[in-house]
Amino acid sequence: MENNENKISEYNTVQHLIDSVSEVISNARKRLAISINATMTETYWQIGKYIVEYEQGGQAKVAYGTSTLSELSKQLTLRFGRGLVVLIW
Repeated sequence: MENNENKISEYNTVQHLIDSVSEVISNARKRLAISINATMTETYWQIGKYIVEYEQGGQAKVAYGTSTLSELSKQLTLRFGRGLVVLIW
């Protein structure tokens, strides 16, 4: 019970409570962003690897002008919704 009383006395003002809770939320958001970024990087790398392997078919180079990316984009959009687009460079 003493530990709880000590904890409660730490938050002797509403502002201190707000600041403490805000810090916890901010730290959680930072950790979440790092995790999401790492997962997205790994996911996009793996997708790129699959596309290269498919397009090259075991060859050193790929023939340009295939419609693979366009078809892949259409099918993934149907399956997962908007957000997966083909970028033309």
